[in-house]
Amino acid sequence: MKKFNFLFKSVIVIILMIAILYAFAIIYKGPILYLTLALITTTAMGLLPHYLGVSKSHLMGVLILPAIIIYMQMYI
Repeated sequence: MKKFNFLFKSVIVIILMIAILYAFAIIYKGPILYLTLALITTTAMGLLPHYLGVSKSHLMGVLILPAIIIYMQMYI
């Protein structure tokens, strides 16, 4: 396992994910500015638990609760 350069792999995966995001945005004529803002926001939210020293499950709770409320409104 010491032979693998995980930093290099991580950077390649991040670049690939960003490229796929923008490729789909261009293909389906999505709003590039909105997608860039969403990418920056979600990246910051993903890094926040690491820097605050809290569990990532807190972040999932913040994301899941609004989704549950939105989907419950569809059935009421």
